[in-house]
Amino acid sequence: MTRWLGVVLLLSLGGLAHARVAQDLFALRSQTVDDPAAAIIAGRKLLDSHQLDGRPDDERDALYWLGNAALRQTDDAALAEMALRVESLGTARNDPLALAYAGLLRAERLYQQGESEKGWAETMRAASRIQDSTDPNVRAIAAIELCDDFNMVGNARAGLPFCERSTSAWRALGDEFELGRALNLEGRARRVVGEYERAATLFKEAREHYLRNGDTSFAATVGANLARCYVELGRAAEAVDLLREGWQAEMRAGRLFSALVSKMDMTHALIKLGRWQEAETEVAAAIADARVHEWSMHLPELLDMQAQIARARGNLKTALIAQDELLQLQSRRRDQAHNSAIAELEARYAARERELRIGELEQENSRRELELQARRAAAAEDEANLQRQRARLWIAAFVALALAVSSALLYAARHCMMR
Repeated sequence: MTRWLGVVLLLSLGGLAHARVAQDLFALRSQTVDDPAAAIIAGRKLLDSHQLDGRPDDERDALYWLGNAALRQTDDAALAEMALRVESLGTARNDPLALAYAGLLRAERLYQQGESEKGWAETMRAASRIQDSTDPNVRAIAAIELCDDFNMVGNARAGLPFCERSTSAWRALGDEFELGRALNLEGRARRVVGEYERAATLFKEAREHYLRNGDTSFAATVGANLARCYVELGRAAEAVDLLREGWQAEMRAGRLFSALVSKMDMTHALIKLGRWQEAETEVAAAIADARVHEWSMHLPELLDMQAQIARARGNLKTALIAQDELLQLQSRRRDQAHNSAIAELEARYAARERELRIGELEQENSRRELELQARRAAAAEDEANLQRQRARLWIAAFVALALAVSSALLYAARHCMMR
């Protein structure tokens, strides 16, 4: 019986997760991944047509998806618009999740621009708005966003618990779209920490998941992530075809940042295979894209690959130029890392202070509860004493009355005898 109750509960949660995204928004959510430019146009029309009036939760989610579409498209104007609109909605309705969404969108763009310290500060402010929520959907959202941002800031190991929590939560909630995202993000984190076999398993599940749902575009992107694991596992030849397929899908969909990552992965595979000329072409194109779109976070890795390829081809001048620029970037990153370490210590201190305040509050509540119990006991004792006193008074009054009646009867009897 308990087992069947568990199954019913799981199905009910799955139904609630699907109910959370209205039917007329399912297509928009998928479109923000498959064709972000078209999604932004369609989303603006939907929002401006007032079809979502009176549906603040749906409006909030639509704005967040469109903000992510703008990130994939590197459309700063659309990103600023969606972040402002979802922030305005959150302020007007006192909605912590909407306010968190605005911060998370801004943080993601800062990461893309290589502003890790500012991005992380924005992430922490956003996460703090929803960290105490007991809503399973909100907790799942917080987990997946923290998993993603730990990956972006280059601290995948610290983010793994959030990635695991995210995958488990979305699997239980039954949201197929978010489950695919969660599997992909956990796979990325495990790949970064060197768990290539485990990462490959997650990527395969995510890819098959998207293929079953007819989302071939995102399946190709996940396939590119799988390919990078293949490179590390000595299967570079298999990886190249998957990477080209993923890059083409991302370019068709306008997911330019994802296309850059696929091009980087392709360069890794070509280096492993010793195909230096092709690798040189790919890395030069990737560096140009990163500079045009201000994606500074991946420049150090790209420059390192360019220097490696140039040395292998005997082009020492190009190798030295790439190495010099890499050293300058690394110097700036070390300064940022120092500031981030200070920020992390401050965050830990703030968290510890919060724990202490909570502990003090709990102690104060316990003390007040004990005082209240003592006052209740004293009041009960006073009430009991009052009842006893009243009983004694009634007894005394009864005795006095009895004596008075007895005296009257004796007096009357005596009077009659004297007659």
